[in-house]
Amino acid sequence: MLIRFVKNFLSGSGHRSGTPLCLMFHRIGELDDQLAPLHPLDAVTEETFRSVIREVAENWCPLSISDLTERLRSGRTIPKRAVVITFDDGFADNLTVALPILEDFCVPATVYVTTGFIDRSIDPFQYDLASLVCASTEIEFGWAGQRRRWHLNSAVARTECYTEIYRHLKSSTATVRTAAMSGLMNGVRNLPDHRVRYLTWEQLQELAASPLITIGGHTHSHLVLDAVNRDEMAADIERGRQLLQSRLRVAVRHFSYPYGHHDRTVRRTVSNLGFQCAMETDRNRNRQPSDLFQIPRVSVTNETAFTILGPTEEACVGALRPTSSIKWESTDATDR
Repeated sequence: MLIRFVKNFLSGSGHRSGTPLCLMFHRIGELDDQLAPLHPLDAVTEETFRSVIREVAENWCPLSISDLTERLRSGRTIPKRAVVITFDDGFADNLTVALPILEDFCVPATVYVTTGFIDRSIDPFQYDLASLVCASTEIEFGWAGQRRRWHLNSAVARTECYTEIYRHLKSSTATVRTAAMSGLMNGVRNLPDHRVRYLTWEQLQELAASPLITIGGHTHSHLVLDAVNRDEMAADIERGRQLLQSRLRVAVRHFSYPYGHHDRTVRRTVSNLGFQCAMETDRNRNRQPSDLFQIPRVSVTNETAFTILGPTEEACVGALRPTSSIKWESTDATDR
């Protein structure tokens, strides 16, 4: 039943011949028990990932991002059932778990790297915030001249608290995020160090050395690029690219917008900086790319796997769904 579901979903009724299907992954691993009742939905299990990659290798035409870009630029034919595998952010399991599976099936992939996560200069605030909310009984937070206090006595309250603070910090500058998280975590001890989730420079060099892997840019600070000023936006994109090129000694020609957010100014900046293409997210998985800087992707998650297949399966494949940001879900309340 598992393989049949993968085939049915990937074949997707109505998927247009010659329209590339670009899949987006983040982490490959299990849900985080330490973050219960908040669960990150940016991970698929190793079993899910292997099942999807096996189906891609056996019944689809996997392309590298370089091949897809060249075909789009030149007008060359895109093969029927073309698929491109991508990862965002630069998680360590992209090397330790995903790469061996990609090698087993000889499927190429692109890893879009946020360099601040790699050099540990940027903390993954979404994980730090989730740990703080799970470990606290009360949190007070202020923004725009307002303050609010949450009594965290239920999963619903924790979800509401996390969601509201996350949405505020997501669209903030790196400086504002850092200051806000420092204030929230002042005096709090023994929280996990979530920076270890990400590749080190040495691990990234090992990953980049694989002939199956292309490294792409994903900024330095993982900002919402259309929410910050133009100078900060351009500087963050270029800083990430320059760090990757200097440390890895490779040309970085491909880009992915953090959270999928962009506008005309962001797209023009990415193009002017010398990138050849950029990935976004899109709700229409059958949309033909008409702009090299708006190539649509869908995200592979485990969010709806058990709903679709039922809990009796030994392994369940995550449904493909469009997304533009990491979302979090309570065990007894839906994301708000």
